[in-house]
Amino acid sequence: MNTMIRLVLENFTLSFLVLGLLVSGISLWKQKRPLSASIIIEALFAYFLLFSIGCSFFYNFMMHSFFGETAARYIGWEQSP
Repeated sequence: MNTMIRLVLENFTLSFLVLGLLVSGISLWKQKRPLSASIIIEALFAYFLLFSIGCSFFYNFMMHSFFGETAARYIGWEQSP
């Protein structure tokens, strides 16, 4: 379990991409049928933007702002003042 949590946190961009695809799939599954191409593309794009871009950048902000020592050590840089 410890390894799985570490894998998800270290590869957060991939984790947010997979989460976005899962949520868009659930969203499309709950939509009325028939689904047009525009509805499918909109759902995939919207959840991609939300999770892969928005949540990923927020995660980066949190790590660099509040856990700067850990983030610097992880990427191999020195902690800046």
